[in-house]
Parts: sequence; C-alpha cells; structure tokens
Amino acid sequence: MNKEEALSKINEGDGDFQVFTKEEHESFLKNFEDTKIAPKISELHKKYDDDIHSVLGVRKESDEKTYDFLKRTLSTLKTERDEQSQKVTELEKAVQDTTGKEALEQAKRELESVKTKHQSALDEYKTKYEELEKGTHMMKINNELEKGLVGLVFKDAKLVPEDVRNIHIDVVKSELAKMAQFVDGKLVFVDDKGEIMRDDKLNVLGPKEVLKSRLKPILNEGRKQPGVGIEENEPFVEEKDGKLDVTVVVPDTVKTNADLTEHLLKSGLKRGTKEFSAAYAKYVVNLKKV
Repeated sequence: MNKEEALSKINEGDGDFQVFTKEEHESFLKNFEDTKIAPKISELHKKYDDDIHSVLGVRKESDEKTYDFLKRTLSTLKTERDEQSQKVTELEKAVQDTTGKEALEQAKRELESVKTKHQSALDEYKTKYEELEKGTHMMKINNELEKGLVGLVFKDAKLVPEDVRNIHIDVVKSELAKMAQFVDGKLVFVDDKGEIMRDDKLNVLGPKEVLKSRLKPILNEGRKQPGVGIEENEPFVEEKDGKLDVTVVVPDTVKTNADLTEHLLKSGLKRGTKEFSAAYAKYVVNLKKV
C-alpha cells in the first residue's frame, strides 16, 4: 500500500489509528515473536523431544536442536535396519555355499531366526518412523497456528478470564490441526467435504483468517483506543501508581461536558462513584462546557 492509499484508508475510517515507520513495525513484530511466540514454540519442541524419548528411549543432547535430534535417531534406526538386511544376505549366501546335511540345516535355522528378527526390526522401524514423522508434521502445523495468532486482539480478562480464553484457543487449535494440510509449502485447511477452505472471493484461507473466524466469540472486534483491548462502551478500570484510571471509548460526537456525562452513564458508570469521577476528569479536558 502506497502513501496515497494509506491516507485514503485513514480518511474513510471512523476510529483511531496508530502510525508506525517500517522499522518500528518490524521491531514491534520481532518483539512480539520473541516474547509470545518463541516460548510457545520452545514448549512444543520440548514436548516432541519427550515423545521421541518415550518412543526410542534416548534423550536429546543439551545443545542439540530438535530437527537434528530427529535426523540422528532416524539415521540410527536406518543403520540398524541395513545391518539386519546385510546379515540376511550373508546367511542366504552361506546356505547356498554350505556342503553337508548337518551344516546346511544349521545354516537354514540361523537364516530363519535372522529373517524373523529382521522382519521384527523392519516393523518396529516403520512404526517408530511413522510416529516421529507424524510428530514433526504436527510440530510444523502448531508453529504456523502460533504465528497466525500474532496480532489478534482478545477481549479483556474482565470479560473473558485468561484461563477460559487459553482453553478456547487450545480447543480451536486442536480442531484446526486435524483439518490442516501443507500444499506447496503453505498451510491450508480442508472442510468436511474434502475441499480447501476459501473466502467469498475464492481466496484460500490461511491460519490467521481461519483462527479469526473460529475465535470470534473471544476476539475484540469493537472500536479501540491505541493500546486498549476493550470493546466500545465497556469501561476498563485499573489502578496506576496508586490512582484509579478508567478507560472508555469516547466517540467524536461527544462535544460538551453534558455529552460526556450522558455517554459515561450509557457506558455503565454510575454517577457519584469513584469510577465515574475518574473517567469524567480524564475525558472532560478540552470539551466545551454548557
């Protein structure tokens, strides 16, 4: 979007806006990723490390990354499988080369024993490989879903408690993970009919769009003041430096102190309360007195 288009969007809107330079916006996203996303991704990686330990009985080195750990364990399994295959080949050759009935029978018994162990090893390898591959796939999906949560604004904790919000998010992520597929390197979602989910313009829906739809009941989609995550006309009360601070959205139609009084009452604040007085004192500045 160029400068003219951005100014046009601002003129069309009726809310408040924050303007960032490219460097400030990149810094904001980097900080959000470091403080919010990175810890969750680290938590996911630890879970998969524990899963690998549960399946294979080995632990990751302290300075080893999960992907490298996975490659190492799979390489070990492949080596064991190849050694078993080589043993089978050697014994089959020994049977063909052995002379004498007794020696031949002994070689056959050894061959059957090794074949049985080899098949068992192959089955175990296949099972473990599929489990680890599934774990890696789920890890990638969860990483993409975590990135999709960046920038979403949720209702205030006074309206939706944080523990309730987190449970709702986890349930939605679990449901979407079952619907997710990677197509050309991008995460998409498949509906009950087996079709890729799209919007009204037939654009493929990505993680953020689908998350916004599924999390709508706990998202704040009302007008917001900069830095405030509350819905329009819902006062937010807190203490700052020992003083009561009340935040409420005040529309442009409030021009006078009388307008402000009426608006605060409609917002749910009661006349004569400390909350009403704090809000009135905060927003009456520069309003016309009547």
